Amino acid sequence: MDFEEIVHRYSKTIYQTAYMYVKNKEAAEDITQEVFLNFYKNQQQYRGEASLKTYLTRMTYNRCYDYSKSWKNKAHVWIEKMTLKGKTAVETDVTRDEQQTELLDAVLELAMPYRVVIIFYYYNELKIREIAELLACSENTIHTRLKRAKAQLSERLSDWEGEWYEEAAREGD
Repeated sequence: MDFEEIVHRYSKTIYQTAYMYVKNKEAAEDITQEVFLNFYKNQQQYRGEASLKTYLTRMTYNRCYDYSKSWKNKAHVWIEKMTLKGKTAVETDVTRDEQQTELLDAVLELAMPYRVVIIFYYYNELKIREIAELLACSENTIHTRLKRAKAQLSERLSDWEGEWYEEAAREGD
Protein backbone atom coordinates (compact mmCIF):
# COMPACT_ATOMS: atom_id res chain seq x y z
CA MET A 1 0.00 0.00 0.00
CA ASP A 2 1.44 3.38 -0.95
CA PHE A 3 1.49 6.40 1.35
CA GLU A 4 -1.51 8.13 -0.25
CA GLU A 5 -3.64 5.04 0.27
CA ILE A 6 -2.54 4.85 3.90
CA VAL A 7 -3.50 8.49 4.49
CA HIS A 8 -6.83 8.03 2.73
CA ARG A 9 -7.63 4.86 4.65
CA TYR A 10 -6.60 5.93 8.15
CA SER A 11 -6.91 9.74 8.31
CA LYS A 12 -10.46 9.73 9.69
CA THR A 13 -9.55 7.23 12.41
CA ILE A 14 -6.41 9.12 13.38
CA TYR A 15 -8.24 12.46 13.45
CA GLN A 16 -11.10 11.07 15.56
CA THR A 17 -8.67 9.51 18.01
CA ALA A 18 -6.73 12.75 18.34
CA TYR A 19 -9.88 14.84 18.71
CA MET A 20 -11.33 12.65 21.40
CA TYR A 21 -8.07 12.81 23.30
CA VAL A 22 -7.28 16.54 23.02
CA LYS A 23 -10.85 17.90 22.61
CA ASN A 24 -9.73 20.54 20.11
CA LYS A 25 -10.30 20.47 16.34
CA GLU A 26 -7.21 22.46 15.38
CA ALA A 27 -4.94 20.47 17.65
CA ALA A 28 -6.43 17.21 16.36
CA GLU A 29 -5.78 18.30 12.77
CA ASP A 30 -2.19 19.24 13.64
CA ILE A 31 -1.62 15.94 15.42
CA THR A 32 -3.08 14.01 12.48
CA GLN A 33 -0.71 15.78 10.10
CA GLU A 34 2.23 15.20 12.42
CA VAL A 35 1.45 11.49 12.71
CA PHE A 36 1.34 11.01 8.94
CA LEU A 37 4.39 13.19 8.35
CA ASN A 38 6.30 11.26 11.00
CA PHE A 39 5.17 7.96 9.49
CA TYR A 40 6.20 9.11 6.01
CA LYS A 41 9.68 10.07 7.21
CA ASN A 42 10.15 6.86 9.21
CA GLN A 43 8.21 4.20 7.30
CA GLN A 44 11.13 1.82 7.53
CA GLN A 45 10.68 1.66 11.32
CA TYR A 46 7.30 -0.04 10.90
CA ARG A 47 8.16 -3.74 11.26
CA GLY A 48 4.69 -5.14 10.78
CA GLU A 49 4.54 -6.69 14.26
CA ALA A 50 1.14 -5.04 14.75
CA SER A 51 -1.42 -3.94 12.21
CA LEU A 52 -0.77 -0.61 10.53
CA LYS A 53 -3.92 0.76 12.17
CA THR A 54 -2.59 -0.20 15.60
CA TYR A 55 0.82 1.28 14.82
CA LEU A 56 -0.66 4.61 13.66
CA THR A 57 -3.02 4.67 16.63
CA ARG A 58 -0.07 4.24 18.98
CA MET A 59 1.74 7.10 17.24
CA THR A 60 -1.39 9.22 17.66
CA TYR A 61 -1.73 8.30 21.32
CA ASN A 62 1.91 9.25 21.97
CA ARG A 63 1.56 12.56 20.13
CA CYS A 64 -1.66 13.38 22.00
CA TYR A 65 -0.02 12.60 25.30
CA ASP A 66 2.85 14.95 24.46
CA TYR A 67 0.37 17.63 23.43
CA SER A 68 -1.67 17.28 26.63
CA LYS A 69 1.47 17.98 28.67
CA SER A 70 2.56 20.93 26.53
CA TRP A 71 2.34 24.62 27.35
CA LYS A 72 0.35 25.19 24.15
CA ASN A 73 -2.45 22.94 25.41
CA LYS A 74 -2.52 24.49 28.86
CA ALA A 75 -2.76 27.97 27.33
CA HIS A 76 -5.60 26.83 25.05
CA VAL A 77 -7.58 25.37 27.98
CA TRP A 78 -7.16 28.54 30.01
CA ILE A 79 -8.26 30.78 27.11
CA GLU A 80 -11.29 28.58 26.45
CA LYS A 81 -12.38 28.74 30.10
CA MET A 82 -12.03 32.52 30.13
CA THR A 83 -14.04 32.84 26.89
CA LEU A 84 -16.87 30.67 28.18
CA LYS A 85 -17.16 32.72 31.38
CA GLY A 86 -18.57 35.67 29.43
CA LYS A 87 -21.23 33.64 27.62
CA THR A 88 -24.75 33.06 28.79
CA ALA A 89 -25.88 29.53 29.58
CA VAL A 90 -27.90 29.41 26.34
CA GLU A 91 -24.92 30.46 24.22
CA THR A 92 -22.74 27.85 25.88
CA ASP A 93 -25.35 25.13 25.30
CA VAL A 94 -25.76 26.07 21.63
CA THR A 95 -22.00 26.05 21.09
CA ARG A 96 -21.64 22.67 22.74
CA ASP A 97 -24.59 21.20 20.79
CA GLU A 98 -23.03 22.30 17.52
CA GLN A 99 -19.70 20.65 18.32
CA GLN A 100 -20.53 17.42 20.13
CA THR A 101 -23.24 14.93 20.85
CA GLU A 102 -24.30 14.02 24.36
CA LEU A 103 -22.49 10.72 24.16
CA LEU A 104 -19.27 12.32 23.02
CA ASP A 105 -19.52 14.79 25.89
CA ALA A 106 -19.88 11.94 28.35
CA VAL A 107 -16.89 10.11 26.89
CA LEU A 108 -14.77 13.24 26.98
CA GLU A 109 -15.61 13.76 30.66
CA LEU A 110 -14.13 10.42 31.62
CA ALA A 111 -10.73 10.35 33.29
CA MET A 112 -7.95 9.77 30.78
CA PRO A 113 -7.33 6.05 31.47
CA TYR A 114 -11.02 5.31 30.89
CA ARG A 115 -11.44 7.68 27.95
CA VAL A 116 -8.48 6.18 26.12
CA VAL A 117 -9.82 2.64 26.52
CA ILE A 118 -13.28 3.67 25.28
CA ILE A 119 -11.76 5.47 22.28
CA PHE A 120 -9.56 2.54 21.33
CA TYR A 121 -12.25 -0.11 21.89
CA TYR A 122 -15.34 1.54 20.43
CA TYR A 123 -14.10 4.23 18.06
CA ASN A 124 -10.95 2.54 16.75
CA GLU A 125 -12.42 -0.96 17.11
CA LEU A 126 -9.25 -2.40 18.58
CA LYS A 127 -9.28 -5.68 20.47
CA ILE A 128 -8.51 -5.88 24.18
CA ARG A 129 -5.17 -7.53 23.39
CA GLU A 130 -4.21 -4.72 20.98
CA ILE A 131 -5.15 -2.05 23.51
CA ALA A 132 -3.11 -3.81 26.18
CA GLU A 133 -0.10 -3.81 23.83
CA LEU A 134 -0.59 -0.14 22.96
CA LEU A 135 -0.81 0.93 26.58
CA ALA A 136 1.80 -1.54 27.84
CA CYS A 137 -0.44 -3.06 30.49
CA SER A 138 -2.25 -6.34 31.06
CA GLU A 139 -5.45 -7.41 29.35
CA ASN A 140 -7.10 -7.65 32.78
CA THR A 141 -6.31 -3.98 33.38
CA ILE A 142 -7.96 -3.07 30.08
CA HIS A 143 -11.03 -5.18 30.95
CA THR A 144 -11.29 -3.42 34.31
CA ARG A 145 -10.88 0.06 32.83
CA LEU A 146 -13.44 -0.71 30.15
CA LYS A 147 -15.94 -1.99 32.69
CA ARG A 148 -15.45 1.06 34.94
CA ALA A 149 -15.70 3.44 31.98
CA LYS A 150 -18.97 1.84 30.86
CA ALA A 151 -20.32 2.07 34.41
CA GLN A 152 -19.47 5.77 34.56
CA LEU A 153 -21.06 6.36 31.16
CA SER A 154 -24.11 4.40 32.24
CA GLU A 155 -24.44 6.60 35.31
CA ARG A 156 -24.07 9.82 33.30
CA LEU A 157 -26.48 8.67 30.62
CA SER A 158 -28.99 6.93 32.88
CA ASP A 159 -31.91 8.86 31.37
CA TRP A 160 -31.17 7.50 27.89
CA GLU A 161 -33.58 4.98 26.53
CA GLY A 162 -33.25 2.51 23.77
CA GLU A 163 -32.18 -0.96 22.99
CA TRP A 164 -28.81 0.10 21.50
CA TYR A 165 -27.77 1.83 24.73
CA GLU A 166 -28.81 -1.06 26.96
CA GLU A 167 -26.93 -3.49 24.71
CA ALA A 168 -23.78 -1.32 24.76
CA ALA A 169 -23.98 -1.04 28.55
CA ARG A 170 -24.17 -4.84 28.95
CA GLU A 171 -21.52 -5.64 26.32
CA GLY A 172 -18.36 -7.12 27.73
CA ASP A 173 -19.69 -7.70 31.23
